[in-house]
Amino acid sequence: MNELIVTFKTVNAAPSFRVASEDDNMVAAFMYEFFALFPGVNLKTQKIKALHQCTPDIKASINTFVDQYKKEFPVLNGVAAFFNRLADQEWFYFIPFKILNAEENISLTNYITALNTPGEDFKRLQQQTNELFGDLMKDYTILAFGEDRKSIGEVDKSNRVCRFCNNTRLPLSFNNRAHAISEALGNKTLILLEECDGCNEHFSKTIEPDLIEYLSLFRTIYDIKGKGGKKHLIGKNFELKKTDKLTLKFESDDENTGPSLPMNIPLHSHQDIASQNIYKTLCKYFLSVIPAEYLQNFQETIQWINEDKEIKELPRIASILLYDKLSEQPELVTYIRKTTDKSFPYAVGEFHFTLFRYVFIIPGTSNDESQFLTDAEYGVFWDKFKHYNKLPGWKFENFSNNIKKPFSINIKFDFSSPQ
Repeated sequence: MNELIVTFKTVNAAPSFRVASEDDNMVAAFMYEFFALFPGVNLKTQKIKALHQCTPDIKASINTFVDQYKKEFPVLNGVAAFFNRLADQEWFYFIPFKILNAEENISLTNYITALNTPGEDFKRLQQQTNELFGDLMKDYTILAFGEDRKSIGEVDKSNRVCRFCNNTRLPLSFNNRAHAISEALGNKTLILLEECDGCNEHFSKTIEPDLIEYLSLFRTIYDIKGKGGKKHLIGKNFELKKTDKLTLKFESDDENTGPSLPMNIPLHSHQDIASQNIYKTLCKYFLSVIPAEYLQNFQETIQWINEDKEIKELPRIASILLYDKLSEQPELVTYIRKTTDKSFPYAVGEFHFTLFRYVFIIPGTSNDESQFLTDAEYGVFWDKFKHYNKLPGWKFENFSNNIKKPFSINIKFDFSSPQ
C-alpha cells in the first residue's frame, strides 16, 4: 500500500485526506499509528468503530501526531485544522479507504442531525431526503466544493494539461497559484493545479472582474476577506467601509433629495460590466472543480469562455437570498447527469456566496439537445430539482448581454419604526 484515503464526516462537512508515498512501509506505519488515535479502531482485529465524539484528548493526540508527520505529509495540516474547528463532544464519522458519494453523505448528515437534535427521527429525515433528492441522486452525480481544502488536478507539473487552453497558450508555465474560485471572493480552500499561468492571468483581466464587481457590495457588507484582506468599496458616488461597523457615504444624484425616508439610493460603480461575463465566470468555476474525465463534454463551453465561440442567448440564472444561511467561504455544488434523458440539462451549477445562491445551467455541452431557453424547457429542468421548488423567493434573470454597461446597485433604506 502506497496510498491511504481517509474521510471524516460531520453534520456540515465531509473532508477527505489522501496520504501517499513511494515507500509502502512508511504509509503502512503511518496508517497503524493514525488509526490508533481513535478509540475502538484496531487494524489487527479488523474492527473499526466509525462513529465518534470529539474530545480534548482526541484533539491533543491529533495535533501531536500531525507535528510528527507534517513534513512528510503536509496534507495533515488540514486534518489538524478540521479537528481544531470541532466542538467538544461533536459527533463525527471516521471512514477509512473511502470517499463518500452524495447519497452516503446525505444519509450520514441525517444520522448525525438526529443524534444532535432531541426528538428528531433519522427515518423521518431520510424519508424527507428521498422525497426531495431521491430521483435527482439517481440521475445526477452531485459533488460539493468549498468547505474543505482541496487541490484539484495533476500534482506533477510535467504532466499537467491546462483545462482552458490545452497547453496551447505560450509560453506555457504552471508556476502561480490558481484559485478554482476567485480569491477576491474569499476562496482560500480550492486550488486548481490544471490552469496555466497565461489562462489564469487572462481570465483575471477579462471575465472574472465582472462577477467580482457584481458581488462587491455584499463582499464588503459581510466582511469577506479576499486577496489582501478585507475590502472597502468605493464607487462614483459612494464609499462603503466595514470596520467595527458598516459606514456608507454617498452623494445624491438628486439635488432636491431631502431627509424623507425610505430612500432609494443608486450606488454607481466605477466599473462597467457585461452580464455574460458573469455567466462565463460561474461556468469557469464549474469547469475548474469537476473531475478531469468530464472535460471532454465541455469543449464548446470552454471555447465560449475563451471568446472563441459565441453564444447569443443563455438560460436564465436563478438566484435567491437565504437570510439564515451565511456562507463565509464561497462554495459550489455541481450536478452532472448520469442518464441519457436529454430533456434535463447535462450539467448544472449552484454557487453560494454570503447569503446568495445562484443556480445556472452550463451551456454548450455535447450532451445537451435543448438550450433550455423557453419556459417549457426551463420548467422541466426546474421541476426536476424539487429541493429548489421548496424555497419561495427565487428570481430568474437573463445574463445573455455581452456588451459592457455601467453598473449600479439600488439600495433601499427604510428607517421607519417597526409596527
